[in-house]
Amino acid sequence: MVLVKQIKSANVLENCFDNSDSFFLFIYANWCGHCKDMKPDMEKFKKEVSGKSNNVFIGCIEETDVKKDPKINEVLTKYKIEPKGYPTIVYGKKNEPPKELKGERDLNNFNSIFKELCKQSGKKSLLSLFKKKRTKKRKKRKKRKRKTTRKTTRKTTRKKRKKRKN
Repeated sequence: MVLVKQIKSANVLENCFDNSDSFFLFIYANWCGHCKDMKPDMEKFKKEVSGKSNNVFIGCIEETDVKKDPKINEVLTKYKIEPKGYPTIVYGKKNEPPKELKGERDLNNFNSIFKELCKQSGKKSLLSLFKKKRTKKRKKRKKRKRKTTRKTTRKTTRKKRKKRKN
């Protein structure tokens, strides 16, 4: 399940990192103009993704929370995340070095990164499993149709042959 959290303490951050395969972190400041511009897209993204079944942790860390709990910075450095400015958007797999988002900070870019994280995690979403089941059912139906059409064509050809003989 996708875990979406507003991080306010180091313990919560540590637990989220430990219990997920991949992560997507937004580190922002309320006074920053770029962060204010990015915030609506970030909120839409969190709403869209919160119902998905992948084991991805999406966290939001506000700059004031880092000042209140300096241990958050220790946890970030443990996972090799060093925010140099605001907003800092970092993503990656659990045991790999994190990647920082380069380029546009918009909903399309967030979604493409999320898809990349889902592919990396190796766990299939419920939607993809459902699609596979549907395709298997379709294949079975096609086979049945082929068999029935073959039978009916055989019967009709036999009847035609009998009529010709008579």
